[in-house]
Amino acid sequence: MNIVIINSILRTSEKGIIPQCKSIKDSLLYNYALAFYNQGHNVTLIAAKDFMPDELEVYPYSIIFLESNLKWLFKPDLIPLHLKLFKYLLHNKNNIDLVISSEVFQLNSLIAALCIDKKKIIFWQEMAVHQKKFFKLPSLIWHNVIAKLFLKDILVVPRSERAYFFIKNYLAHVSQTLVGHGIALEKFTANTKKEDYFISVARLVPGKNIDSIIKKFDEFIKSDTKFSHYKLLIAGGGEELDNLVSLVSQLSINNSVIFCGQLSHHELNNWLGKSKCLLINTLKDNVALIVSEAIATGTPILSNSVIHNDYIINNNNLGIAKSDWNYLDIIKIIENNNNYVENCIKYQEKVSFDYYAELMLEVFNEEK
Repeated sequence: MNIVIINSILRTSEKGIIPQCKSIKDSLLYNYALAFYNQGHNVTLIAAKDFMPDELEVYPYSIIFLESNLKWLFKPDLIPLHLKLFKYLLHNKNNIDLVISSEVFQLNSLIAALCIDKKKIIFWQEMAVHQKKFFKLPSLIWHNVIAKLFLKDILVVPRSERAYFFIKNYLAHVSQTLVGHGIALEKFTANTKKEDYFISVARLVPGKNIDSIIKKFDEFIKSDTKFSHYKLLIAGGGEELDNLVSLVSQLSINNSVIFCGQLSHHELNNWLGKSKCLLINTLKDNVALIVSEAIATGTPILSNSVIHNDYIINNNNLGIAKSDWNYLDIIKIIENNNNYVENCIKYQEKVSFDYYAELMLEVFNEEK
């Protein structure tokens, strides 16, 4: 098949600033497109030129970086406009078998709908709430007017349960099969030999709520002397580091909490794989990729229900996901650790890019 994947935004911006990078080969969309290529398809990935890597790279499949237009109005890191996308799609429309466009609320998706046979398009939906910009008005107008006028007959494949229930309010042709975010499974090794520590892997910013994890861990190790030897590893960097170090000192648990900084893939595989459990208590998130990475290493997850892939944890008994977990849930993770680990290892094939690429094509062939 000739597959075109349209996803302008390859990385998450910070306060409107697009991060510079030497390579895009660690990005989600690059590897997702690579999975289709490895299965024998002719793949083209279309992204914004604003996300081009700083260094010249060679790719096994075609990647087109399009110029963003009217940046003052259509921010490249939010809702970019690529006028040349019209030309590309119209010129190649007879040769394209499938277009996968990220999000209903994107100009790229509207352009695809205007240029390509609607039966050849999939909108891959992550958004599960209206964007807050300008009091949600752009998102509300788009979903209630633009989507219903121009996008109503196009297949939408949600990435999570929440995305399904959100977009189902506006469009009828929504797949009940969820196609989530994959990971490069070959980079991770399942480990059944767990050590007595927990790990948090996240940017050290207020929204990740790492201070609450430290406080819950403090309650845990002080709840019973048999838990006093446990450690908490905090992987990641960010503006909250000094505040978190200060909190650890205030709680007098300096010997129990280790700040690891940013981890390489090799280090993440090693430390995550040996951990008793991954701890998450974020205030805001979408689909948390670290959950899939934990599953790949055979490590259970203890998370709040803010992340959009929390249902995977509970539905498959891979740990605990609930609205407000506490130190008693940490104890439950320890008591049932072998069972959770076994379930993670059984489930790991279902978090790979290859699995999700195959699943996307199954949905497309069934629905078209």
